[in-house]
Amino acid sequence: MLIATTLVPILFMALYYAWMRRFLTGPDRVRATQAFFERTGFRLHGREHLQLAAQAAEANVFSPLQSLARPPPTPRPYVRELDIGRITYFHMPFPNGETWGAPFGQSGWVLQLHEPLAARWSLVRGRGGDRPPPHDPQVAVAQPELDGLRAFAPDAAVLAEILAVPGLAPALARCAHLDLHVRGSLVFLLDPRLKLLGSEGGGAVANLAVMFDPRRQMDLAAMAHERVIDLLIQIAEATRNPR
Repeated sequence: MLIATTLVPILFMALYYAWMRRFLTGPDRVRATQAFFERTGFRLHGREHLQLAAQAAEANVFSPLQSLARPPPTPRPYVRELDIGRITYFHMPFPNGETWGAPFGQSGWVLQLHEPLAARWSLVRGRGGDRPPPHDPQVAVAQPELDGLRAFAPDAAVLAEILAVPGLAPALARCAHLDLHVRGSLVFLLDPRLKLLGSEGGGAVANLAVMFDPRRQMDLAAMAHERVIDLLIQIAEATRNPR
């Protein structure tokens, strides 16, 4: 009886581990990731020279479930070239301490522009702004839809012009999580708990509904990434030409 009591949990965990490993790294997941790359234009950082199928396969090998003895390598970021610069998406977690240069060592998106922006500002919701860049005072915002968000900028008048660009304030207000910073040629949007990624992909209910369907999972992820990329481009354009 004691042997059975001991072996049943071990057998269950072994079967669960094998199933999760196949689910997270199996052929269906790889094909779904390849479709995600094709739709979004993302590529695996440092592996852009490989075929998409090879990139998708490598993107799915970094599961903590693959090795119980040692942490896996840090997931490579996703990158996409744009006319105005490059988008990089950094993953979490960073198991070996390698952050690939992610801002504050957190997951999120970074738009690196070819030309620097003149204005510097930040906009955060809730506790997401525990790390606003120093030396920027908090300023008031006039847009009622942005009520409750904290804004930081060295020049309140310039930020007011930026936020007054048609369509920008509503787009920012609709973000479930906001930890946005504009610095020089960088626009970065932090998402350490994946709240923004999840909400832009349909929310918790939609994500739970596709939990065991890699293709639909990656479809929602692609939709979320596309929305965030559009927002970052909109922010860059508004900061470049606020009037």
